[in-house]
Amino acid sequence: MKQQDDQLPQQPRPGPRPQWSLTLITLAMLVAGADAADDLTPRGDAALGALLAEVHAGHEAPALAAALVRGDDIISAAIGLRRAGDGSEVELKDRFHWGSLTKSMTAVVAATMVEQGKLEWQTPVARQLAIRRPDPRLERVTLRDLLEHHGGLRANATQPFSFMVPEPNGIDRATRRELARVFLQTPPEHDPGTRFHYSNLGYIIAGALLEETADQPIETLIRDRIFKPLEMTNSGFGAPANGIDDPDSQPWGHRDDGTPVPPGPGDDNPAWLTAAGRAHGCVTDLARYARYHLQSPAGLVCLESETIQDLHQPRSEAAEPAACGWFVSRRTWARGRVLTHTGSNTMFYAVIWLAPEIDTALVAVSNIGGKSGAEATDAACAAMIDAFIPRDR
Repeated sequence: MKQQDDQLPQQPRPGPRPQWSLTLITLAMLVAGADAADDLTPRGDAALGALLAEVHAGHEAPALAAALVRGDDIISAAIGLRRAGDGSEVELKDRFHWGSLTKSMTAVVAATMVEQGKLEWQTPVARQLAIRRPDPRLERVTLRDLLEHHGGLRANATQPFSFMVPEPNGIDRATRRELARVFLQTPPEHDPGTRFHYSNLGYIIAGALLEETADQPIETLIRDRIFKPLEMTNSGFGAPANGIDDPDSQPWGHRDDGTPVPPGPGDDNPAWLTAAGRAHGCVTDLARYARYHLQSPAGLVCLESETIQDLHQPRSEAAEPAACGWFVSRRTWARGRVLTHTGSNTMFYAVIWLAPEIDTALVAVSNIGGKSGAEATDAACAAMIDAFIPRDR
């Protein structure tokens, strides 16, 4: 069974690297056709596309896409192949798997329900799910504990749940509900509330609670409460090429060694992992989502701006600065606080950065997992920082 392989976010490194400028980008545009591998043509914004062409040429990713948010403006670009070897070139609207970037979306859905008075952050989850005889240490675990990785739960669900859903992209709320029951009745790895421990399982249980409360699948909740109001029209769930008439029209995932994974069984984690990490979409949609978190206009998704801002606050007593679907840190280029996360289903890689002090966000995605995907997306973000974010503010 595949599980999310997310670790703490890869950081764009502030050490020595090429100092891009718009002049250098323009020169790169003139020579990109000669220097870029296989004469690939960047799609989207010309300056960002030329920058990505240089990054792409130096990494193993079949395809790479990135976007920069500054205020209301979004620029985005993509370059590369949907499938290594003989695939067609990617387009700007092509979809990439976002992995654990889905976690912050699950948290946003939870926040909308708290605003509506249908849930409370501090009410025990086992009680809200009517779990009989939960483990005594898990009786008081709250929704907020789960979203901040303080539930004490193991990192991932284990066997036999990998065999409980025969169709990997099927929506099976009963399986998610049963998984929540079993693991809330199972002793935790740590005392809840006492320490940070990254847990996909915690988000799966949180998703089961949201489904039970709204009587809708988590996919519908994210689509209706986030994708639709933010006009994320090229977003969905599961492997991007699975279940469509022309699977060659979307990127395929690739193992870290570059092997493409065809659509079908084995191209993604099972559907009961959606709340922890199965959203996908084009890079511009991901940028729209990042822009919403920067601006958090009242009434668009959540009723109040303060609701989203509250999700960005790390647990005050925690040694690890984890918020609800975010890690919180500080960066010189951001003039202060940043929120970030990475995501991977082992065959795609995605990263998001929010820099509220300069009203800027960066996102990058690739259709390869592991070290190759991490390095390519990290380099794309680092290049955007050097090229587009002034250092003399």
